Amino acid sequence: MTKIMVNCLSTLGINKYLKFEVWEDDQRSKICRKLLSYKIGNAISEEKSARRAFMKKIDYLKRRWGHHSIIMQKFLVFMQS
Repeated sequence: MTKIMVNCLSTLGINKYLKFEVWEDDQRSKICRKLLSYKIGNAISEEKSARRAFMKKIDYLKRRWGHHSIIMQKFLVFMQS
């Protein structure tokens, strides 16, 4: 992720925005870095949110079916594959 930000490699949407809205090269690189850092931060927060939701559901399954050890073992093996 940091390699993308350092080289200012951006997405197609960011390139289009920069092409039409920003005229100076210095400003273009600064805005590119800020937009990329925002996108990366947003992706990280979405991943954390998805992981929390997943863990919440897994915890429910463990509470509900945890006493059935055979079922839980098979389920966890299935989830790993």
